[in-house]
Amino acid sequence: MEIAYINEDFNEGESLFIPADIRSSFYDDNDFIPTTSISEVVWNDKDIQDIEALDVIRGGAFNVTKDIAELIMSFDPYGVEVYPSKLTCSGSGVIDERYILAIDNLVDAVDIDKSIKITDVTTRFYLSEEKLKKLPESKKHVFKPIGMSKTFFSLELFEALVHLDSEGKIKTSITAFSFDISEETPRV
Repeated sequence: MEIAYINEDFNEGESLFIPADIRSSFYDDNDFIPTTSISEVVWNDKDIQDIEALDVIRGGAFNVTKDIAELIMSFDPYGVEVYPSKLTCSGSGVIDERYILAIDNLVDAVDIDKSIKITDVTTRFYLSEEKLKKLPESKKHVFKPIGMSKTFFSLELFEALVHLDSEGKIKTSITAFSFDISEETPRV
């Protein structure tokens, strides 16, 4: 069984956007608190003069382009909240039509028997095919395994993202790959 890992490519950009809005508490934890927002949640980087906006930015949650947000939401994933967002910098640059994706779908998916605790803070995790197959469809597309800080995506969502890239709607900055769950989960 394959699933996917998608994250910001930290080697691509110099920016470090962080929330500049008190509403960040709604999405930067693992609690599912359904909320809505008309006004954009602002993330800024006061150290850069010109905006260098990546397709995916991590800062407690995913901050993504409109195309990526629409693709993910088309799968109707359980426990994913969407907030309109904009990016600002110390100069006059502003980029809107961004969205924050708060992933609050925590699932029991770790294979306890295969996972190996190395130190108090390091564990080599494996996912359980049996546990993943028991999840309802809406919980399989975007999820965080209980006990891990990483977010995983279904192979179907990953393939849709690859198709979006082939259409030229993704410019750069994403680390995305699929892997077989018989292998250790990625450490990137």
